[in-house]
Amino acid sequence: FTVVAWDHNLAFGGLGGGGMAPDGALPLGGGPGERPEGGERPEGVVPGEMGGGPMGGSNVLVERFEAIDEFAALKAAALADLEAELYDSGLAADLLAARVSVLTSDASDLVDAATVQSEAATIAAYFTD
Repeated sequence: FTVVAWDHNLAFGGLGGGGMAPDGALPLGGGPGERPEGGERPEGVVPGEMGGGPMGGSNVLVERFEAIDEFAALKAAALADLEAELYDSGLAADLLAARVSVLTSDASDLVDAATVQSEAATIAAYFTD
């Protein structure tokens, strides 16, 4: 049995519903761009301020965290360690290849092989940045 994660649209740069919609509406109660019951944005929140994903703009908490030199250094060190562990070691590429193999060999009736290869190439491009 293999679990294939499918919801990495935000993790790998796709558009999703993270944060606020482009018009500033909170995507909480219905479809994208619809305001929740009451129809009002929380006081003091401007469009793009609540998210952190492709549609959400900056993240105030991240900005405040990184404004402290000690925390910024800790984040940089942890990021370097994680990149070495995942990318430099080849682990991420191996994991991606394993998932591609499962999809192309066992799910070819569900997902076109060309789509799997194209999307795998898009994800793999993040490994070399």
